[in-house]
Amino acid sequence: MVKHREMLSAKTNDCLERVAIPYYHAVVCWLTALRVGITGREIYALIEDVLPKERFHWHLNPGHLVADEEWLCSPISQDSPVALASGMLLQIDIIPSVAGYAGASIEDTVALADADLRSELACAYPALWQRILTRRTYLEEVLHIPLHADVLPMSNIVGYLRPFLLDKQKALVCGR
Repeated sequence: MVKHREMLSAKTNDCLERVAIPYYHAVVCWLTALRVGITGREIYALIEDVLPKERFHWHLNPGHLVADEEWLCSPISQDSPVALASGMLLQIDIIPSVAGYAGASIEDTVALADADLRSELACAYPALWQRILTRRTYLEEVLHIPLHADVLPMSNIVGYLRPFLLDKQKALVCGR
């Protein structure tokens, strides 16, 4: 773990440009594309386009369900015609592996919820709904990541990446 670029070796001090920024861009693309109805193959193709597997060597799949079915039946794969549905819980889980560099990972969870489910959550669980709205506001206003209305962040660190983990004052944000 490091606090700034100068703590890295000369061979890896370009980690922001080589790994962290391209990875973060892929995560932002994943989050902004996500919505009810998008297919697993569309998400896969998006990530392959912005973070090519041949260069970044990510494995498994660029996102999956959570809990017991985590990787066993992910709707996100190269040929998946499965449309993502309201009520699904998804984990980002795109993990690049570039030789010689430390990894980068944002493995946070979001839920997909259509208008009916969002309304039901807001009415039945107002405290939960307020936390979700607060997280969405942070993602959109601080990190500049626009989310489709269907995307509900389930933790406070969705979309948050500090490339130099020990520097608690700097995180990547989406360029406008």
